[in-house]
Amino acid sequence: MELRSLISESTLKRITSLDFYVKLAYIVSLIGFSIDQISTRIGLTFPNVFERNQATIRLLNAGNWLYVDFLLALFTILISHMVISKWGFKHRKFVALFPLTFGALKLLTGLLNLNLIVSLI
Repeated sequence: MELRSLISESTLKRITSLDFYVKLAYIVSLIGFSIDQISTRIGLTFPNVFERNQATIRLLNAGNWLYVDFLLALFTILISHMVISKWGFKHRKFVALFPLTFGALKLLTGLLNLNLIVSLI
């Protein structure tokens, strides 16, 4: 059975468009950022749970981790958006891999944090 017979033509155009990939990348980036922030803050409230990343420890101690993480997510999205919208090269959708990869890694980190939290409960 062919994929075109299962999905309508308008849905297929929407899924294969550049806008779909870019929006997906931005959403994954923001969800990954949020889940990592929330799960880390919840996890650190448990006794005998500590952060292993030295850069994050320094930022947490200075009270700047949220700001730096937010700016990292913001600049990841803004830079990729500027490249995608300003330059008209053929394979612009590959630029969306930058925020998508960032978001996926942050999402993975957050899910691992949640796994740790659930195992402690």
